Amino acid sequence: MINSVQGGSLGVYPAMRTLTQTGQGIGVGLNSYGSTTKSPTSIDFSNMTRNELRDWANEQVKCGKISLDECMTFGAMTMAIPVSGNAMQDDVLMNTKTNFFEKADTGIQGAISRNDSSVVLQLQTALDIMKDHQKKIDFMV
Repeated sequence: MINSVQGGSLGVYPAMRTLTQTGQGIGVGLNSYGSTTKSPTSIDFSNMTRNELRDWANEQVKCGKISLDECMTFGAMTMAIPVSGNAMQDDVLMNTKTNFFEKADTGIQGAISRNDSSVVLQLQTALDIMKDHQKKIDFMV
């Protein structure tokens, strides 16, 4: 599971995997701090924080809806490394609303310019997953 981004490294802790209890469309699981959270029934990838994306991706892996490799791509999208190294700035970046559709598209364009076909494929897969989940939510409302 994606735990956090500290000093530019991505922490993955399989020990944090737990079975998810569900009740009327709301999943209950552990967030990155070990406390219980309720995952929302709706998700908006165009307006969410890095923490929200990380928690969503972790939940999807726990439920078996995405692979660990796909989860790692979402984890990379949550990375925010402040130039100053200021931990307070890191908290602000992790809780600032971001459009992850745009972030993925920008990453794809950069990978294309570098001729990095593996990153293009990873980000396109993440983008397709986000679009699929966004569509499900749009039709549920």
